[in-house]
Amino acid sequence: MGLEMKVKRAILKELARKYQGSSKKVKGQVLEEFIELTGYNRSYGSWLLRNCGRKVAMRGLNGEEVIVIGELRKIKRRRKSVYDEEFRKVLMWVWQVLDYSCGKRLVGSLGWLVPKLEEQRCKV
Repeated sequence: MGLEMKVKRAILKELARKYQGSSKKVKGQVLEEFIELTGYNRSYGSWLLRNCGRKVAMRGLNGEEVIVIGELRKIKRRRKSVYDEEFRKVLMWVWQVLDYSCGKRLVGSLGWLVPKLEEQRCKV
């Protein structure tokens, strides 16, 4: 069929909602309808219906491309801060003093460095 890409995307969005939350029998019916309307191959059509609204990373010849099928669902997964701002500043300073060492070495160095820093703070 000669449908425009915008029309195919609209059909995809509408049928993907039905497809993703259905039983296997209903999925087959939705897939048949989608293939008939768009003219896509069966395996490509099922892949589109499964991944609609998700971020799919595919590798091309020039590196990694990110393709978004349908609309991207925004997922907010922001963790709460464990440390306050003052602690972070001190930790950043210690990290800088230790020449930006990796996490394992930083943890190992804190064991002997923190008592020495506390001694120096008490003397001042």
